[in-house]
Amino acid sequence: MLDQGLITIIVTIITTLGGAKAWEYYQKRLELNREGEREDKENALMFRDDLRERVAVLEEKLESSRRDKEDLLNSLAELKMSLAEFKTRIEFLEKAIKDKDELINNLKSENSFLKDQLVNK
Repeated sequence: MLDQGLITIIVTIITTLGGAKAWEYYQKRLELNREGEREDKENALMFRDDLRERVAVLEEKLESSRRDKEDLLNSLAELKMSLAEFKTRIEFLEKAIKDKDELINNLKSENSFLKDQLVNK
């Protein structure tokens, strides 16, 4: 059989080589885990940055919509004021036309009366 010293040397070599290989394996595994975690973190950061950009764009669109709404409300208020003014003008014009029609009718009546008096004389 093999000599006790030889067996010890073989076992030591196998243990040393096995230990080194195991250590390499665990190092590689830890490195891959770190890379995976780093990629996950980078993805989370990219996602967060993308969300921030989208929020900024949406906030600007919201502000723009608010300004447009205010402008439209101001325009609507101006149109309402103009409409009220025009309604008032129309009422005055209708009253003036009615007064003129009454004046014309009165003048026609007088004219007719005067014609009758001239014809009868």
